[in-house]
Amino acid sequence: MSLLYWKKLQCYGGIDGVFHNRENTEYEISTIDVLTETESGTSFGGGFAAGLRYYLNHKLSISTETTFYALRTIDKTGMVFQENPQFDELSINKGYTFDVDPPVSLFLNFKF
Repeated sequence: MSLLYWKKLQCYGGIDGVFHNRENTEYEISTIDVLTETESGTSFGGGFAAGLRYYLNHKLSISTETTFYALRTIDKTGMVFQENPQFDELSINKGYTFDVDPPVSLFLNFKF
């Protein structure tokens, strides 16, 4: 949605949906035991985006944008001991994060 428009400069805004998923597994081997550490996280939500676009010509433009997101996060951390399962651990943390990203990226846009 275009908010303001001049001949070569355009301000715009919109709504984004966001989904992040990450997972990391590390193994430690010692003379006593084998330890597996797993970290994973999921974030989902959405928010607003606002940007500024400058038209170099009718097909080429450069732009930047800032985003404002509200996300639901679920993080899991686990430790599994192969020889000593009584020390196994699992923690789950749930929460909300609010993220504001400044316009630090510059995009080159081409119109087909």
